[in-house]
Amino acid sequence: MSRTLVLVRHGQSEWNLKNLFTGWRDVDLTEQGNAEALAAGEKLKARGLKFDIAYTSALKRAQKTCQHILDVVGQGDLKTIRDQALNERDYGDLSGLNKDDARKKWGEEQVHVWRRSYDIPPPGGESLKDTAARVLPYYEKEILPRVLKGERVLVAAHGNSLRALVMVLDKLNQEQVIALNIATGAPKRLLTLPVTSITYNAYGNTVFVVEEDGKGAKDDKGKPVQRVKQTFVKTGETRGDQIAVLDGLKEKQMVVTAGQLKLANDTAVVIDNTVQPDSRAVPVLPPR
Repeated sequence: MSRTLVLVRHGQSEWNLKNLFTGWRDVDLTEQGNAEALAAGEKLKARGLKFDIAYTSALKRAQKTCQHILDVVGQGDLKTIRDQALNERDYGDLSGLNKDDARKKWGEEQVHVWRRSYDIPPPGGESLKDTAARVLPYYEKEILPRVLKGERVLVAAHGNSLRALVMVLDKLNQEQVIALNIATGAPKRLLTLPVTSITYNAYGNTVFVVEEDGKGAKDDKGKPVQRVKQTFVKTGETRGDQIAVLDGLKEKQMVVTAGQLKLANDTAVVIDNTVQPDSRAVPVLPPR
């Protein structure tokens, strides 16, 4: 079973354009921001992606981005869950201030520390660590279980709430995540499998994809015979019991997760999903 999680930062907001600290202030998208969101939807549509559920924040710039994407892929009425756990980082006393004016008031070095350090918040606001402390538990409880069940999930959120997620998904340390910048309206797609699905070889990694018999053969119960095809895949990093598949596999293709040593190309198989491999991918914050 393949798993798909798409993360998208909202399109350009009115305060992005004005170079203002935004945080939890509920500002709208600009014309460019709307166009970026629609373009993100077109990219996902071109890949043939559909979703089972969508998540977004309590702020309208993320909500509108989410809706634009769903409209483009033909799922405008898809169930969408809104929660402030996915809100942007709260910039506290910096909210609404021009970034250049803030540098004049507090000094360029201090503002840089507030913006780019991992655990130092601005006055009255949140650090990235604080943001992660609300985003990650929500992800673990609400989003991750759906991904592990094979649901296709879209998350439209904000630069810092997504940085908190990517920090864990891509195993970034504090220094790496501080340098990470997520562009507006640019979807990040993640397709994963249980690590037990992968057969490692000197000539390349493979999976056995389960397909219906090409000649229309039926079993003794009149159901299509299922056969396996060994397929090369390009893999990425592992996350718990999951491994990222970067190329070679399409969404919703069924793969074998155990017993590959007994298989060869075109072997007939019986599907038994009563026993599932471990699928733990619970995020853990990097040690300080």
